[in-house]
Amino acid sequence: MTITVQKLQRSFAYNGIALPDPGCELSPEQVRDVYSATYPEITTASIEGPEQKGDRLIYTFRRAVGTKGSLSANAPRTSRIVVRRRDDGLSYVEPQSAVMTPVERLTIALGRWVRWLDRRWPVVLRKE
Repeated sequence: MTITVQKLQRSFAYNGIALPDPGCELSPEQVRDVYSATYPEITTASIEGPEQKGDRLIYTFRRAVGTKGSLSANAPRTSRIVVRRRDDGLSYVEPQSAVMTPVERLTIALGRWVRWLDRRWPVVLRKE
């Protein structure tokens, strides 16, 4: 019985895309830096693996979940910021609770509806 030594090829995957190994002397972190020029969102990705599949070692880049500063439309908001103007003309920022009264919701909805109407059927005033 003879033992054969076989070197496994490295491969990298990101977002379902197979990425070839740019150099076996590079660490997985350095490979991530190489591919960050093509895929900028990969710079903050975590590296998982290696996972052996056949004669390959596959490292997977997993990007961070979500996006920075983004809220989904259905996400409950706990606070909001309102910009107010004082009598002396200076503006200031005032944090408030995001719980809206029914009147505030109705006012916002009516404002959106009026803007939609204005875009759909602009009012034309004529001088006679």
